[in-house]
Amino acid sequence: MNILDIIIIAVLLYGLVGGIYKGMLTSTLKLFAFAGAWFGARALYSRIAWFALSNRTLMAVLNQYLEPETFFTDRAIASSNVAQVVAGSESAIQEAVNALGAKFSFLAEAFSNNLRQLSFQDLGISSVSDYFNQTLWEAAFNVAAFLAAFIVLYLLFTLIINLLDRVISFPLLKRFDGLVGGLFGLLRSSVVVVLILNVLPVMLSLVNPEITEKLISESRLYAYFSQFDLLSATKWIRTLIMG
Repeated sequence: MNILDIIIIAVLLYGLVGGIYKGMLTSTLKLFAFAGAWFGARALYSRIAWFALSNRTLMAVLNQYLEPETFFTDRAIASSNVAQVVAGSESAIQEAVNALGAKFSFLAEAFSNNLRQLSFQDLGISSVSDYFNQTLWEAAFNVAAFLAAFIVLYLLFTLIINLLDRVISFPLLKRFDGLVGGLFGLLRSSVVVVLILNVLPVMLSLVNPEITEKLISESRLYAYFSQFDLLSATKWIRTLIMG
């Protein structure tokens, strides 16, 4: 058992105990609130991210803190003109993608697609390193916008549920209230675990790919939970991050 297993168990226990304490009605409604916030954030995140990405002043400020050419193993490739690379051959595009360090391998597909389609031509971006820089910021803002929308929607739904819980009572359900509430709380926390296990490895790989691989390989619970795809989480999160 390692730190990843401890995090998983802690999240599950929090959901179970919280569900028992809050009862069946609140736990059930919060499970629906979680799903509603998830799908609502999916519908809204692209618009939110667009406001940031289309703000050239903001992007100019943020770009001062990154030196995208340092992410490449070959500086000559990093400074290459994208139009010339694309006009060359598919192998030239692949060479540019392969020049990225290992920690950014999760963005390789999105980066290659942006190169191939000259996606940022209208932004006045021309070098390979600047294309990767924009790809990286797109992924970051997509994730940030999704999380912001999800949190706001979930808090809003939770507020409504808490208000309903104060005015609605079902005496006949009190006998099994704690038990059923605990089960629904455990189910909700299981969904959270699946989401964490989809996002955490990608985020940690930016810091240290070797440690990430070790955490996953030594975890006893990762293999079990990572096989589930609740709310199409695996496919969606990879699309959100990788483009």
